[in-house]
Amino acid sequence: MNPNSQFAQAEQALMQGQFNVALDGLKPLSQAMQAEPNYHKALATCYFALKEYHLAVQSFDAAIKLQPNDPHILSSYGTALYQNKQIQPAVDKFCAAINQDPTYVEARIKLVAVLKECNQHQDALKVIFDGLKLNPEDETLKQLQADLSGVVPQPNLHQPRELSHDPVLENLWQSRQLNKILELAFAGLNSQAKQQENAHKIEDLARYVKQITDIQPSWWQAWLTQALCIHRLGKAKDALPFYRNALALNNKEKDLLINAAIAFNSQFEFAAGHYCLDRMRHLGHDLGLRGYGSLGFAYLEQGQYHQAKQAYLQASQSQGDEITPDFSSSLVHLTLGEFQLGWQKYSLRLSNIVQYQRALKKGIPEWNGQALTDKTLAIIYEQGHGDTIQFLRFLPKLCAQAKQVIFQVNPLIASLIQHYAQDLPNLTVISRNIERADYLLSLMELGRIWQLDETSITQSCSTYLTAPSEKVKLWQPRCATHKFKVAIAWSGNPDNKRDLIRSIALNDLLPIVAIEDIQFYSLQIDPVNHKELSPRIIDFSEQIQDFTDTAAIIEHMDLVISVDTGVAHLAAAMGKPVWILLSYVPDWRWLLDRKQSIWYPSVTLYRQPQLNQWQGAIEQLHLDLTSLLPNSLACETEIRSLLDNQYNDIALRRINARAEVAPPLSAEMQYQQVQALVGTGHINQALTLAKALTQNTIPQANNVYYQGVLAEKAKNLPLAFSWLAQAFALAPTNLAWLLTLTTCALKLGKSEFALELIKLAEKSIGYHQQMVLQKAYIYMCQHEFAKAESELLKGITQDPNHTWYQFSLSQLYLQQGQFERGWRLFESRPVTPNIAKLKLALVLPEWQGLFGQNRTGQEITGQQSAIQAPCLFVYGEQGLGDQIMCLRYLSQLFSHFAHINLCIDQTLHEIVRSSLSHELNQRLTLIAQNEFAFVPGNSDLHCALYSLPYKFGELWRYEAFDKPYLTSKAKLPDSINHWLTQHGNQLKVGLVWQGNSAHERDAERSIDLEQLDPILNLDNIAFCSLQQTHDNLNSNLQDFSNELKHMHTTTALINQLDLVIAVDTSVAHLTGALGKPCWTLLSYLPDPRWQTQGHKTFWYQSMRLYRQPQIADWTSVVQQLAQDLAKRVNI
Repeated sequence: MNPNSQFAQAEQALMQGQFNVALDGLKPLSQAMQAEPNYHKALATCYFALKEYHLAVQSFDAAIKLQPNDPHILSSYGTALYQNKQIQPAVDKFCAAINQDPTYVEARIKLVAVLKECNQHQDALKVIFDGLKLNPEDETLKQLQADLSGVVPQPNLHQPRELSHDPVLENLWQSRQLNKILELAFAGLNSQAKQQENAHKIEDLARYVKQITDIQPSWWQAWLTQALCIHRLGKAKDALPFYRNALALNNKEKDLLINAAIAFNSQFEFAAGHYCLDRMRHLGHDLGLRGYGSLGFAYLEQGQYHQAKQAYLQASQSQGDEITPDFSSSLVHLTLGEFQLGWQKYSLRLSNIVQYQRALKKGIPEWNGQALTDKTLAIIYEQGHGDTIQFLRFLPKLCAQAKQVIFQVNPLIASLIQHYAQDLPNLTVISRNIERADYLLSLMELGRIWQLDETSITQSCSTYLTAPSEKVKLWQPRCATHKFKVAIAWSGNPDNKRDLIRSIALNDLLPIVAIEDIQFYSLQIDPVNHKELSPRIIDFSEQIQDFTDTAAIIEHMDLVISVDTGVAHLAAAMGKPVWILLSYVPDWRWLLDRKQSIWYPSVTLYRQPQLNQWQGAIEQLHLDLTSLLPNSLACETEIRSLLDNQYNDIALRRINARAEVAPPLSAEMQYQQVQALVGTGHINQALTLAKALTQNTIPQANNVYYQGVLAEKAKNLPLAFSWLAQAFALAPTNLAWLLTLTTCALKLGKSEFALELIKLAEKSIGYHQQMVLQKAYIYMCQHEFAKAESELLKGITQDPNHTWYQFSLSQLYLQQGQFERGWRLFESRPVTPNIAKLKLALVLPEWQGLFGQNRTGQEITGQQSAIQAPCLFVYGEQGLGDQIMCLRYLSQLFSHFAHINLCIDQTLHEIVRSSLSHELNQRLTLIAQNEFAFVPGNSDLHCALYSLPYKFGELWRYEAFDKPYLTSKAKLPDSINHWLTQHGNQLKVGLVWQGNSAHERDAERSIDLEQLDPILNLDNIAFCSLQQTHDNLNSNLQDFSNELKHMHTTTALINQLDLVIAVDTSVAHLTGALGKPCWTLLSYLPDPRWQTQGHKTFWYQSMRLYRQPQIADWTSVVQQLAQDLAKRVNI
């Protein structure tokens, strides 16, 4: 077919909305129609419809070069630029289209829309008025005029709306000197960093910069300046997205990196902060005082105390007169119990205590332990209420030495301190400023002056605070109950910079407050969201007037449970039992690795076992609390709360305790026992109990449903199907149950039943995203790919931005071998929670891959080369098999980058090292993939490992696909060598029949070992298990589970085998990557990489695929395996 005919066919498909078909027809014409503007316009239209806006921009650019004065191409080009977030270039193209044809209303309407979005309403009105002069009857322009006239007054077109009253900024804005605005803003923000900032001035700057980022989203300077404005206004958390946008465009500027690092670390996003600081060092920038100070804070808050000391030391050695690093290092010393070092540097905080500095200016000398006979000592409070309460214990000693003591306190705590002062006649408590005294003391300076250490602090412990008796009487009836009384406080002052990690969500305490025999009382003084508040908590927030009320409530309590707040100090100073929940890195006063406090004998400490993990502390607290009440029996509400919050061990322990003391359990609690058994991994025991319950009770619908889920976990699919069907019959509009039932039906090969069920549900439930996805999946299971595509495209019409539709389409296209479409849409894939955390640290530009012919059908115009970006950070995702499969691209990446930072599962590290030359190993850094992975600062760009097929474009299937790319140099244990020698003349076969049970489709892809008996009983074959776990192995199957603890050992064994037979697991991928023969067993609808037809795969030349001929039919697969194995042995 000649090019013109082929182009006509593609255009016809384009007119019919078949964009992928049109694109497939257009791309082969790139050389023949290179000089045809209509070709590039059609190509751009396809890309635009498929939301590949950056490719649409490239094609429109090629078209406009050939036909520069076409207003229609200019207008379409502008639309593509707008969708690609290139706002100012889009405006320019719309203006150019109007200049070419002033009567072109469509271009004028698009320009107005963009100007409105950028809040340039006056400019938009001018465009409309100019259009109405030429087209006075145009209804759309009239409507736009009416709409905008209601938003802004009729304009004087020569005086556009001002963004502020700053004449300099406004003049620059009106003349569109955007760079000058940014320069002025940046200089102003930096100069204000060392003085009291003018919030109004910064807000003015922010308005202008917001306009600039709307117009020029590709300017990193604009994003940085906007971030700085927000950051300077004290909204560091809100500034983070803008820092991320700036870093995604440029990760080489010192000012950007240092400010972003400080913001990220202040919000406890340490991985992102670490990258910015490490990046600075890599680029040769000195971190300086601010950088090292932020690094020290990050280390301290992650419990890396030695590194924190070093960072603070480097900060203090940097130029600058700030005392922050030395003061911060004092917190490290105090936390470690190094009191003498800590108290000395802790004094540096005094310069930031406003009331103390005000008193010094009155000429009052500082007290450093001088004799106080006949002297008046003025004491200043500082920091939080807890600090004041903690050091109140020392006031009697001071009062005994001085003639008079004046104590300036925070007004919010004044009434409590005044009550305390009743027994100290020479102590005067005031809330106003200190005017005169002989000496001045900041209360917590007593640590330095008296050289307090662990011994002296412990000796100072006593009960020294009480509640006023009249308040105690007032609160007595409100706190009256026969139950055990517990007061709780779960959050502190939100202005405290550590409140993000010291406070706890109320939901996390639900397992505690659900305990039946306890009455809980809230000690929170801020208004409580009653929608979040458990009905089991009595809320006093509207009745508590001051700390004396709080003290009176505490007086009536049996126990106080609190995070690290002033409430905890108050209760402890009153001698009440206090259980304090502490973050992994606590405030210095609680020290480390101890259950008790040296400051308060009645305090018990419950510490996070890991950073940001409250569960371990809550579990221990729950255990201790129920131990206090030996007669307390669990109720169904408590158990439900425990199960809902994944405290399965506690739930099971509480249920068993009740069963021993007060049998029999209610039917509902027995079902909860089933769920707790599942949560603790006792699947078979849970299933036995569930069967017995079904025979003896009439369960509720939700319990029947859960039994079905349980049976499915236990791989008893017929029983699961029966129970799930019963549950759905009782609740036919429950969408979640419908989806579970249809999935179970598919596993049993009942695809028609599943499809009919979905169709019936559509009539009663109507459109729902999950139902569309499930229906498409059923069609895919039936290999009805056209119907599946139709369903998904309908879904996209309803919800164009629903990423699961895009991802499902990618799976469908890859199954069918439509790789370009598939890899493109695969970029919308979901990520695991750990990868989501890692992505928060990816504050660097993403590698866009290889541009040019492999994407657009045109000549390659360039790529991000090793010279431009010498180091790429590549991170693995999905499963171990996916990582192994994509490691084939590693050698290709070395052709484009001087260095690779590879973050993959640690089990693969030694294999990768063994597979590369010495020279390439020098250019590779391996990083363990875990929750705390950091991105090294030498990384210029980042890319997901599984994105490489897309990033390489048409080069994703290169000639090296048919070559092994992994190897192993590991030595085998003697037991394996002995087995290999013993069976030297036999065919040695490794076997894998089960995958990772956590995989959502593991039940479909795994096979019961008993089903493999026909091959295990064949003569002259020595079988060994390559599973790392085993249960009831066949006697003909050698068990090496104790030896195969490391992947490199498995790799070495595979190298010595004649054949591996495996279901779709990482071992199959590993065998293929080693170039060893592998027979892979696939379900009827396998993973898309294997497609649905054929016995060979281009991924691994040494692999043969054995496919189920119909859903769940492993019998036919095993029969074919047995025949082929017998032939191989005979040969």
